[in-house]
Amino acid sequence: MTVADLILMADGLKSTASLVSIDIFRANDINSDEAPFISISANLDKEFNALSLNKNPILSEKDFVVVRTIEGLLSPEVVTIKGLIKNPGMYSLLTAKYSLYNLLNDAGGVLQNAALKGIKIKRTNLAKDIIKATVQESDLGFAVTEQKEFLEFGVDVELLYKTKGQDPRYNVVLKDGDVISVPKIDNTIQVIGEVGQPTVLSYEKNMRANYAIKRAGGFNDGAKKSGVFVVYQNGNIESTKSFLFFNVWPKLEPGAKVVVPKKLPNPNKTSFAEIIGLTSTLATLTVLLRSL
Repeated sequence: MTVADLILMADGLKSTASLVSIDIFRANDINSDEAPFISISANLDKEFNALSLNKNPILSEKDFVVVRTIEGLLSPEVVTIKGLIKNPGMYSLLTAKYSLYNLLNDAGGVLQNAALKGIKIKRTNLAKDIIKATVQESDLGFAVTEQKEFLEFGVDVELLYKTKGQDPRYNVVLKDGDVISVPKIDNTIQVIGEVGQPTVLSYEKNMRANYAIKRAGGFNDGAKKSGVFVVYQNGNIESTKSFLFFNVWPKLEPGAKVVVPKKLPNPNKTSFAEIIGLTSTLATLTVLLRSL
């Protein structure tokens, strides 16, 4: 039996198979710890023929035959763009460096009412399974938050257009399965969380998070003021920063959400009621000791 006979018994080759890249791995007749196996190559034509046995060798028992894919052959990689774009739909990644700038141009550009600063990319979280396996297989001594299936991040397309895709800070090389969303203009600000009245405000120039919170009735008693953060329309997040004794509040942009988190109780902190109870107990013990 030759390599060609074996291929015919396997119902032939797939369209992605290479006829000139077939390897046979065979046990070495000479006992050698350094080279227990030898490699033999086969080279066939479209009819699975060869002019010599050197190119279509006779097989031996327990040979391992590997038919490789055509050199340089890649599976099609596609991305999807939706929303306010002239030609939405699926597009192929034409090169290894196919970028968001390329895609926006190939899709005909954004429509008139598109929010350039609101464009975001949804990408499969390939690290999810790796992180999960790493945590399960090793004792790290700490817990890792369960990973999401997808990650979302934004790009400032206004600066992307100004730099014509030449600045990598604003241009993203796309990956297979990416979904790009082009939303419409949103001129509102949402305030949610631990505030007097969660609400929606009209965007005003130079607004900051603290101003929006005041417009929503201010902080509740349980609000964690230093934990305030803003989620922008494109999915990017900016948190409140501290400088000396002051909070530096994030600037707001149209379509942003101001989130005021709830302060969690500190299990190590003694409450006022507990302090009163301890004080009363100590006072009672003092009286009892003096009476002895």
